[in-house]
Amino acid sequence: MIVPYSLLLLFFIPSSFTQSTTTTIAPSCAEVSWLDWSSWTTCSDSCGSCGIRTRTRVCLFSSSSCSCPGDGLGVEYCNVSVCRYPRQSCCNSMRVTTVNGIFACQS
Repeated sequence: MIVPYSLLLLFFIPSSFTQSTTTTIAPSCAEVSWLDWSSWTTCSDSCGSCGIRTRTRVCLFSSSSCSCPGDGLGVEYCNVSVCRYPRQSCCNSMRVTTVNGIFACQS
């Protein structure tokens, strides 16, 4: 037995074309922050502001495109007391000055 049927084809022809786009929004860098500084390392020399000491801190961020403002490494000259002969009194362009009546090497 043959059953008659009808086929209805509908074609949709848009009157205007709308393009769909996806926009990726960069993550907010507002939540970027530093952890606390580490302790200072031991000074690398004993006098004359000839040595240095360092400290570090870690930047916390939610995306590799974000960074913390400032430095993650702190460096300073240390042990400002004047060196004794035969060493040079002060290093790193420091000069002998007095601080509270004590000789020290400072810029």
